[in-house]
Amino acid sequence: MANNDFYKVTDFKQAELDRLKNLVYEAKYEADYYEAIYNALSEKQTRYNASLNTSEANANQADTNKKRIDTLVQEAKQLFDDSGDLYKAIRHLKSETLSIDSEIKVLLENLIYNIDLISKLSNLIKTIKAQNPLISDQLVDMINTAEVDANTAFDFTFKALESSFETQILISKSQSAATTEYKQSLDLLALLIGHFKLLDVVRPGATHEVDADAIDAKSLQDFVNDMYNAAQTNYITNAKAVELCDAELKDVTLSLDNAKLKLQSLTDELNAVEAAM
Repeated sequence: MANNDFYKVTDFKQAELDRLKNLVYEAKYEADYYEAIYNALSEKQTRYNASLNTSEANANQADTNKKRIDTLVQEAKQLFDDSGDLYKAIRHLKSETLSIDSEIKVLLENLIYNIDLISKLSNLIKTIKAQNPLISDQLVDMINTAEVDANTAFDFTFKALESSFETQILISKSQSAATTEYKQSLDLLALLIGHFKLLDVVRPGATHEVDADAIDAKSLQDFVNDMYNAAQTNYITNAKAVELCDAELKDVTLSLDNAKLKLQSLTDELNAVEAAM
């Protein structure tokens, strides 16, 4: 082989070797580039998954709290209704008892009047009987019986009045307790759902003073609902972020695998050329 041909072949091989080295260098740069992106995305994915797990736990807790507050509100409404019914029933009972008291008092007044008449009539008959033995003994016995029966009726009626008074005292205590329970149930409901919403719950005829400054105050149920909505929104946001990160990592993983295959192929080719020289 002529020297010129030898040099031409050598130059050709060197040029091919240089070309392959450049391609290997570029392939390595590309592989390193995608590997750096892959590592960054892997760290990002780890952080996002940790945030997603935290937000999921918060969302689950917020959901539990929402169910608890909803249940508590329903129970508070039932307590309010029941205490209102009890309060109305006690007021009705007190009204009826007062009516019975009035009737008993009227009855006592009539009994006192009649007992007084019977007593005077009894004294008169006994006086006449003492002056006139012909007066029937049966009449005397009848007036005595009437006098005893009248006194017995008075005794029973007076005992009924005493019992009614005791009932009034008991009802008054019960009414006081029922009033306290009704107010407490109303205050509890106001705390749970807010004073403004409370106006829609209180039944017609019920009265409740609403603090103007408290109308705009956030209720416990509103606070829990806001926490629930924020937790759900945060979870959805984190879930979408993880989804996008997974998709990016999947694409980068594919690009990195291709870049590694390309680098390996060019490296093998470069090694073959170097071995042949």
